[in-house]
Amino acid sequence: RTRKGSSGLLCLCCIPAESRSIMKRTGTASAVAAKRARADQTPRRQAVMKVVEASSLKEEELKLLKSVAPVALGSNKEDRHPIQHQVVDWVSKTLEGTLESRKNALREACGAADQAEKNLVELNKQKETVEKELEDLVKVHATATTEAKLAQEKKVASTADHKEPLSVFKKQDAVCGQARKVLKEATDLCDDFCSLVAGAESKVKPILARVIRQLRDGDGSGALAATLESVFASPVEQYTEFQSSAIREASHLLQRKADAAAAELATACKALEVCDTALSALRECEKSAAAADEAEVQASAAVDRSAVAVKTFTAEIKAAQKAVEKAKSVSELCEKIVAEAEAAGTTFEALKEQTQKGLVSDESLGSAPRLPQAEPVPV
Repeated sequence: RTRKGSSGLLCLCCIPAESRSIMKRTGTASAVAAKRARADQTPRRQAVMKVVEASSLKEEELKLLKSVAPVALGSNKEDRHPIQHQVVDWVSKTLEGTLESRKNALREACGAADQAEKNLVELNKQKETVEKELEDLVKVHATATTEAKLAQEKKVASTADHKEPLSVFKKQDAVCGQARKVLKEATDLCDDFCSLVAGAESKVKPILARVIRQLRDGDGSGALAATLESVFASPVEQYTEFQSSAIREASHLLQRKADAAAAELATACKALEVCDTALSALRECEKSAAAADEAEVQASAAVDRSAVAVKTFTAEIKAAQKAVEKAKSVSELCEKIVAEAEAAGTTFEALKEQTQKGLVSDESLGSAPRLPQAEPVPV
């Protein structure tokens, strides 16, 4: 304790006891109030800086703002340095930009969610339509199966009724087949003989052998066959009139055989037509059975395709439901971060306008949320 001397100091003894008590209480109360204010401001600044850190600022800018903003926001409005006012304005613009970007994201998320729900509704409608088509196709297939069964039964009964005509028809059909074969052989032999006469020396032996075999087959042409062997052994320019006459006779004979084969085929085909007419009822039953079988196959294929379509829509609807859930989740998240940004903006306004009298109350800020208390941290 010192008295006032040359040093200009005043000892505590010169101050009345009651005055010293008042000063002590006043100093203590001020320190407690300041401590409480700092404790109250710290979580508020943290809420504001959390949104600032989520902004689109560059890494260097964000690092600088994080280092100076808490101090500026922790100072009373009337005590801030001009640079600190600039920092506060910077924080304000950053919060506004972040809020706007989050609102845009929220609008996009809500639009995506609405579109996902519309897609889901449309897919459900399409699935209902396909399911109705499947029900109708199943009924059609059931009817086609019944008709095919009845047609097969009629075919079996008609086959039994036409057993004898059917047997005759099969035999006559075999006759026609053999007649066609004979006609083809006779026609081919005529053509080959003509080429032989025209001078196809490389084919003389095989063609001549076939011609001779044809002439010797029980029609009294054995002598002509022997003559032809000697004829084709001589050059064409050395043919006598007799040899030329033998060639013409052989050609005519081969043509007559071909004509006879054609006549036999025509007769056989006509008899086959008669047999086929007798089997007209059976033919109609066979056609009806074939048509019914084809209709049943087509109906079955349509049912299978429709069933696949239903399964496809089921899978698409499942995926669409997941898309709706995801879009709603994103939308809810966007709503939360928008609310967070709005709350940070309100809190920022309170910090911005704070004075020595303290922060602006939550009631005066309207919808400003009351932030939870946290331990004070150095700024």
